[in-house]
Amino acid sequence: MTKRKRKMLKKKKKEADKKKQDAEKKKKEADKKKQDAEKKKKQEADKKKKEADKKKQEADKKKKQEADKKKKEADKKKKEADKKKKEADKKKLDAEKKKKQEADKKKKEAEKKKKDDEKKKKDAEKKKKEADKKKQDAEKKKKEADKKKQDAEKKKKQEADKKKKEADKKKQDADKKKKQEADKKKKEADKKKKEADKKKQDADKKKKQEADKKKKQ
Repeated sequence: MTKRKRKMLKKKKKEADKKKQDAEKKKKEADKKKQDAEKKKKQEADKKKKEADKKKQEADKKKKQEADKKKKEADKKKKEADKKKKEADKKKLDAEKKKKQEADKKKKEAEKKKKDDEKKKKDAEKKKKEADKKKQDAEKKKKEADKKKQDAEKKKKQEADKKKKEADKKKQDADKKKKQEADKKKKEADKKKKEADKKKQDADKKKKQEADKKKKQ
């Protein structure tokens, strides 16, 4: 590549870089303008909202004050009405209280009489109950004594059965052992007899062979 051509390429690159920088600068400026416009728009909207909120608060405050005033007046009227009602209720209550006290007195006297009658009845029932309990206790004791007797007899029988069972087992074990020993002795005697028979047969055989041999000679 010639020096002239390199110089020309370098110049073109420089121009392209400058164009790119200019475009970026313009974009940056446009973005800033847009941000500023949006910021201003937001500030104006916030200001309007703040003013509207303030007006609403003032209106609400005024409305609340009027409502509080009306409530106060209504509460005052209610208080007076309640006072009158309370006085009327007290008079009514006093009259009812007096009437109730007289009725309670009569009721109390009637209940006392009823209670006395019930007490007499209860005492009679208690005596009967005590007599029944004594009878039940005596029956219970008899039942317990019978049970103890039965248990003792049962235990005595169980022990006798146990002893008999043990004695039977011992006898069986002894009989078994005796039989095993007898079998063992019989087996040994049979073995000895078999050996003696064999020896006798061998001797007889040998004696016969010798006799045959002598006879032959």
